[in-house]
Amino acid sequence: MESQTERSPSLLKSWLKTILSEGARRRARRFGRLRWITKAKLVRHYRHSRIKWLSYVLVDPEVDSWTYPIANQRSLAEALATALSRPSAEVRTLVSETGRDPLLRQSLRQPIRHLAWAKRMPEPKAYHQACWAIVRAVRPTCVVETGVLDGMASTVILAALARNSLEGANGQLLSFDTMPGAGAMVPASLRQHWQLVCGDATDMLEQVIGDRQIGFFTSDSVPSADHIRAELEAVLRHRSEKGVVAMTAWGWLANDLTWPTSHVAVFQEQPVDHFYDGDTLVIASF
Repeated sequence: MESQTERSPSLLKSWLKTILSEGARRRARRFGRLRWITKAKLVRHYRHSRIKWLSYVLVDPEVDSWTYPIANQRSLAEALATALSRPSAEVRTLVSETGRDPLLRQSLRQPIRHLAWAKRMPEPKAYHQACWAIVRAVRPTCVVETGVLDGMASTVILAALARNSLEGANGQLLSFDTMPGAGAMVPASLRQHWQLVCGDATDMLEQVIGDRQIGFFTSDSVPSADHIRAELEAVLRHRSEKGVVAMTAWGWLANDLTWPTSHVAVFQEQPVDHFYDGDTLVIASF
């Protein structure tokens, strides 16, 4: 998957980790709107109009993790329905909630102090929409997330857990990231059911998880089949009786990783009004 693997924001994030300290990277992210040279270097790899190019470089705050609506939301729902073995109509309804659920929309709205590095109202892309739909469908008591960064996915998952709680199904999110200060986007109103761990999940998950059983695992951490395999093996040792759903934004893992399940779906998103080609998701249920 040359174009998606070599040019994805997550690969850029991994490369930045090799040349910057975690603290320096976190401080640099706070000036996203002003990082014109960095953004200009990014967009040159993509086909786009000059208007989109200038708009992104001059004013967009998102440098290495982008948000946008998608054009093929119905196809996403079909892929999720296949992986989850759930009715398509049910999953379509859950995916569509990401555009209208008041709790989620309020949670995503960013305060003025974040506007140097975040959009006022970031739109959930396919990865985030899938997180919401899976949590709403499976209603897990424990979710594990690796790779937090600003906390867009964390916010979506926590909002879905909060919505489930209002309907009588409680759950908690355990998030792992090696960057101190990750998850700045997550509002205080959602943090009571969130445990953020600063460290590598492959080293710390066993001691943190305790006797909890994992119902949903999602990874956007390190672009390495070996690393994600190690994460997945640790998660599967603590899976719930109903099984666990695993998801990653690394599409090439559909072929590079042996999934111990027959329920695997691959989805390629189509961003709306954005220069990026889109992520490829892999969703598997056990």
